[in-house]
Amino acid sequence: MEHANYQFLDYIVAKESPENYGLVVDIGSHVGDFIIGAKEAFGSSVEIIAFEPDEENYKNNLKRVKFYSDVTVHPVGIFYGKTESQVLVCKRENPGGYVIEASEYSDGCKRLHGMSVRENVIFNLVELEEILTESPFVVKIDCESSEYNILKNSQILRTAKYIIVEFHIDIGIPVDLAYIREFVEENLPTHHIALVGDCHWRHILLERKEKH
Repeated sequence: MEHANYQFLDYIVAKESPENYGLVVDIGSHVGDFIIGAKEAFGSSVEIIAFEPDEENYKNNLKRVKFYSDVTVHPVGIFYGKTESQVLVCKRENPGGYVIEASEYSDGCKRLHGMSVRENVIFNLVELEEILTESPFVVKIDCESSEYNILKNSQILRTAKYIIVEFHIDIGIPVDLAYIREFVEENLPTHHIALVGDCHWRHILLERKEKH
């Protein structure tokens, strides 16, 4: 699990009492590292709903988390405006480094990283509201540039107490911390930046504002 995620989970545990713990959502779950970290942080009884559209990652994820109760991993991606998409992959080996072609930043990823379409692979995509029936306590998002689409469009995300996001920056637009602050203020006015990752400024913890 990314060092920043431990940092953010420690922040949440220090600030919240256990009776406030609730549903944890993992978007871009990869092989389940965050699921394991969240169980360690919040306790074995916390419910976790995760999403991982890559078939190999999904299968490895299930193997790693099968001993935990109250964990559901869905083999789909979260995205708004499309129900399926082809997938772009880097030339370098990176099992988590895929970008759905439906993303508005896919052209930038192709140009900057030489990404190409992965043949015979289609990711199924759903909106978060199709799965969730209650407001989440913590949502973690690491989905290779689709975070922008999700943060702009998800309504239930606005009800989350905390949102952990890895912003992807090499996508053809000038992204820096100032850009991320402006993006959050414009698209997620319910939240503010509570913490910036020690290891990299693109790892961000968002916290719901009190007045919301």
